[in-house]
Amino acid sequence: EIGALQQEFIHTRLQQISGAIEKHVQIVVHIISEITGCIGIAVTPSSDSLYLESIRLIPASAGRVLFVLELGGGQLESVIAEADEEIQIGQLSMIEGILRERLCGLSLADILVSIDARLKDSMADNLAIRSLLFQKADDMISRYSQGELFVHGMSRIIKTPEFSDQQNIETLANLLDDTDRLRELIATDTDDGVTVKIGDEHENSDLLLFATFSRSFECAAGKGSLGILGPKRVAYAKLTPILDYLTEELSDTIEYG
Repeated sequence: EIGALQQEFIHTRLQQISGAIEKHVQIVVHIISEITGCIGIAVTPSSDSLYLESIRLIPASAGRVLFVLELGGGQLESVIAEADEEIQIGQLSMIEGILRERLCGLSLADILVSIDARLKDSMADNLAIRSLLFQKADDMISRYSQGELFVHGMSRIIKTPEFSDQQNIETLANLLDDTDRLRELIATDTDDGVTVKIGDEHENSDLLLFATFSRSFECAAGKGSLGILGPKRVAYAKLTPILDYLTEELSDTIEYG
């Protein structure tokens, strides 16, 4: 089991974070590296599960309106719309109400396919909002389509005996440059605890040196993954409960923190 001091360290670090899920995940990969001496890897939820939580319209300069979009994972996006004439505060409030009623709670993919029908013949057409939000949703899906990848800890792992060999360092560097491979390493189809692969249990011969640990985490934005990449001689009995505890704390912190 993970020790009480490590539990307190992890819990305290995560409780100090507020804001978007990316901030939490970035801290988690640093924590993994600090307490294991290995590389922490994480992928945030993909856009397939991202949804529009809230929308605000803020008047900017004459004829310009700032749209602030909050996604289910806490991500904030903004875009400016320009109108042919100045929009009154009362009108903005009514348009904002229409957008919240008809779009909030929908996934980005659902917004793409239904926004025309949902906003047609409403006040939301005043700022060409249908086109504006369609383009923004399409852009966000492109950027979040695979989830954001976070990696930390190369400076720690290269201090281990395995990486006193230059060829092994090059193998590690090439692996860390391959973002698709890193995503695959910690991808997991099961919710049943930590998945561990050691040496030749990996499908690729380049990974013979390594052990990988992966587990999914869940939050309002959907499902992401956490992982540990280390030399294959690592203490599996210690790393598995660490990753278990981290994923549970991360999910709880994002949901309730």
